[in-house]
Amino acid sequence: MPFFVVFILGIFAEIYVFIEIGDTIGAGPTLLLTLLSTLLGIALLRRQGVEAIQNARHSIRSRKEPLADLFDNFCLVIAGVALVIPGFITDAIGLSLLVPAVRDFLRERFMQRMDIRATTDAAGHPYFHQESQIIEAEYTRIEDEDGKDR
Repeated sequence: MPFFVVFILGIFAEIYVFIEIGDTIGAGPTLLLTLLSTLLGIALLRRQGVEAIQNARHSIRSRKEPLADLFDNFCLVIAGVALVIPGFITDAIGLSLLVPAVRDFLRERFMQRMDIRATTDAAGHPYFHQESQIIEAEYTRIEDEDGKDR
């Protein structure tokens, strides 16, 4: 239910911003600005997408952690979807995800939130694991009179 509310509020916010900008600069320039921001975003997305894929391949070949490159690719996919949707708010989100400093900040926050830590194995190759709590317990199976487990 919360996703649905955020989705509906996002649509209303996009319409409101679109109308306000249209009132300020006119309908033609507003549509042109939307088209230009979409085309600019798609061009940037293509360039950075190819670069991120090449970086991920290089990381895997050199036995380095590919998490940063995979996260960048994920952000670029989200940016592409946001740029294809017409509107100024989604364009701002999409264009901000194309900025490497923004992706670095989001990646750090994501890793902190998920409590993901980098470690190396015996050969020195990095891998990631998530900290978890282990709860030990003892149990006894109880059977009913007819021999079935409860």
